Amino acid sequence: MQPRPGSVAGRLVGRDNELAGLKDAWESASAAQPTVTLVRGEAGIGKTVLLNATLTEIRTSRRHVIHMRADRACQSLAFGALADALASAQLPAAAAPLGSALVTALDGTGRRQAAARGAALQLMAVLRADAPTLLAVDDLEFLDVPTLALLGSLARRTGEHPLVVAATVRRPDAGPAQAHADLLEVMEREACSRLIDLEPLPPVDLARLVRDPLGGPCDDGLLTALAEASTGNPTLALRYVDALLENGAIEQRADGRRLRPAVLTSGRHELSRDLCARILHRVWRGSPRARLLADVLAVLGPVTLDRLAIAAELTALAEPAAGLAFDELLDRGILDRAGDGRYHFRQPLVRDAFYWSMGAARRWNLHRGAVSCLRALPATPELDQEIATQVRAAPAFGDHDAVMTLFDAAERIGERNPRAAVAWYDRALAITPPDWSAHGRIAARLTRALLLAGLAEEAQHAGGSALSGMPDGPARGALTSLVAGALTERWELDRAQKLIKAEQAAGHSSPRLVAQSAYVLAAAGRLAEADTAAAEVLAELDAAPLPEKLNALIYLVHMRCMTMDHERLTGLLTQLAALEAESAPIARLGIHVATAYGLAMRGDTAGCEESIGHAQALLIESGLDLYQPGLAVAQACNATHLGHWDTALSLMETVEPALREAGLIGYLVALRASKAQILAHRGALREARQAVRMEPKQSPVGTALLTSGLATVDTVAGRPAAARDRLRRALADGDLPGRLRLGVLCGLAEAELELGDHVAATSHLNEIRGHGLDRLDHCTYVRYQLAIGSAHEDIDALREGLLVADRHRLRLLRGIALLRLGTHGAEPEPELVAAIEVFQSLDAIPLRRRAAKALRARDYKVPRQRRQNRGLLTATETQMARLVQLGHANREIAETMSLSVKTVEVYLSRVYAKVGCSGRLELARALDRGLLDEHDG
Repeated sequence: MQPRPGSVAGRLVGRDNELAGLKDAWESASAAQPTVTLVRGEAGIGKTVLLNATLTEIRTSRRHVIHMRADRACQSLAFGALADALASAQLPAAAAPLGSALVTALDGTGRRQAAARGAALQLMAVLRADAPTLLAVDDLEFLDVPTLALLGSLARRTGEHPLVVAATVRRPDAGPAQAHADLLEVMEREACSRLIDLEPLPPVDLARLVRDPLGGPCDDGLLTALAEASTGNPTLALRYVDALLENGAIEQRADGRRLRPAVLTSGRHELSRDLCARILHRVWRGSPRARLLADVLAVLGPVTLDRLAIAAELTALAEPAAGLAFDELLDRGILDRAGDGRYHFRQPLVRDAFYWSMGAARRWNLHRGAVSCLRALPATPELDQEIATQVRAAPAFGDHDAVMTLFDAAERIGERNPRAAVAWYDRALAITPPDWSAHGRIAARLTRALLLAGLAEEAQHAGGSALSGMPDGPARGALTSLVAGALTERWELDRAQKLIKAEQAAGHSSPRLVAQSAYVLAAAGRLAEADTAAAEVLAELDAAPLPEKLNALIYLVHMRCMTMDHERLTGLLTQLAALEAESAPIARLGIHVATAYGLAMRGDTAGCEESIGHAQALLIESGLDLYQPGLAVAQACNATHLGHWDTALSLMETVEPALREAGLIGYLVALRASKAQILAHRGALREARQAVRMEPKQSPVGTALLTSGLATVDTVAGRPAAARDRLRRALADGDLPGRLRLGVLCGLAEAELELGDHVAATSHLNEIRGHGLDRLDHCTYVRYQLAIGSAHEDIDALREGLLVADRHRLRLLRGIALLRLGTHGAEPEPELVAAIEVFQSLDAIPLRRRAAKALRARDYKVPRQRRQNRGLLTATETQMARLVQLGHANREIAETMSLSVKTVEVYLSRVYAKVGCSGRLELARALDRGLLDEHDG
């Protein structure tokens, strides 16, 4: 069971400087001049917690403390807070009679304020004669005027021992303004005042504050939501966590707590009545009419001043009274003015507390009333969206106007932000009867928005549910295509193909649907059928509408990435580029991402960089947040080719959790195969094996990719026979598309060469040549030439491989080409030295050792390793290495350093590579021998 946030409500977090300021006020106080310190801030910011923390430390020494706690009742009861404080205070023997008498006098009827004030001053004089005295006041703004006047008198009097008045006051001031002004004037005039302003907590402190209530650390998404809802207010942050726990909106993961995916909700977390009461008790001290207006504004959302008439109508207040209530909300800091001129609740959680504290019927009536008022105004696009917001909060099933209002709003929003449009489509679908013709269209648009937002699983479920009751027709065909797309992205290829076939059998087909079929067939190794389907698409493409044409071409690009028909892939990319000018921003982004992905798979690093740049510029310009999985995979693969391995690993670490969450197994497998290659060549063999562990629902393509990754690990580990056996099984067990089959054959030839079987290697290389060298991607082409050169000591083939590697900036392959040339060439030293430099720059430790060994075997001197190229351990890496040395597991290291487990794994892979260790045991032993000191020095 989750702990309750209230259990840490009194915990002081992130206020070290302010606590030191209060303690300093006490330490530096003199007998000659009393000191008054005000702790100022909004409700819930932590004023009382700070004051209590100070009192706890002060009470450990011989000092007198009188703690007044003011509330609304104190404003109408002279010296009421002082009487309560004296009744519970521990007074010295000399002052006890005076204290008791004063309490009795203050508690009687017909209080004589002058006499009571005199007795209070006498008591304070006696206390100061005995020891330093602290007079603490909670919520100064609620003190009555006589008590405020007493504080002013005390601020002017000297005594034998210091007197410190420490008070908390809300900002903005909500008490008797003139009395407060008089007191502040006295403080400033006597130069005895200090002011401590409590500002909102930064996210790092909010994370510390809520760690105990959550039972663990929170991830970045949850922390961002927490900061936005609470605006850094610690009390509201705890109440927000309370609301999330009540709603089951937080899930526990190995690397921390996070918000559950909730894309189909309104985005506003429902609060219980009890939680609303607790929040409003803390922040609300206004008049009844201001409360009425606050409720209505919680319904209306951000408003301009011209909406006050609508607010007044909904509250049944006269406009002058509504204006006064509005001013009160501003004065109390409940409302704030944004940069666009609209007024909104300063803290979203306070808005939600007002909203959910109302009954469901009253909320519904206010929303419907707002719709009626807004529809009476002249129509504008902004007003249409405002009306849609109100309709969305109070829809009625079967209300045609409501359905169309929500659908139109979703269409407008979806043009720029499909993820944000999801909730609007979903709301429209929920109130649309299944037998309406609009039902299928809305379901299709919802599925499309989910796909564009990268939520393939949700798209599959939403579209599949709608398909079950949809009649045959064009709308069903469009939705089938979208659901098949979701299944394809999730690598559920058999289900996708069955769905496509069923639709085609019913006589409903389209270029996009046929292109999807071509992609699925290619992934299954059915290349002839895939080629036939692709030809059918291209024959019908000219007559297809633009969106259909774009989607079909993108599927064909992905298909040709697998079959590796370079000529046809280039033609498809050219056709996509020709459509860019007439396409919408979302479509242009899709074009550039598909192009970047295709070029990354081909090893065309320069073209891929250019396409990635276009896509990123479009993301910045348009504010879109789409196609991130495909773009991230293209970036990571291209960075791997270029030798920017740290960048590639960082990208992989960032995107992997999202890919796994969305079920995008195809992208995930491609990333992990690249990751294994990097880690293996850096000597982190255990982590490399973990990266290519097999996934459930694996296709032949995915199996071949991961098997190739494992073969690379085996080869680097000096186990070429194991690599050969793996690759043989991959060829025998699965129907592989062209690119992967040729890659596996190339890997087999490399393994046979390592084992010294040149005849078997040549057989595999001849099979590759039989398929046509023009079908090889650039990386496989270089590997082929290097294998041919090694098998036959063909220097020209080796130089051809080096030339192509240099042309496309394939960094690792350049190093391997130089190593092979140095091994087989007549002048080995320059090539081997250049190879060492390449491997050193990549932290490719095993290959560097191999090149160094080849140099030594030929009696050449191995150049000293340039430590600046390999990189010394950073401070983070050093700390992590020390924790490994102490025997900490990755999870313990993650908790100690406030990192995710995945981040720890990536850091450790770098540490292993830098110090030349294969795993944590070897690292720990090396550190025990002083290796870390050597690297730090």
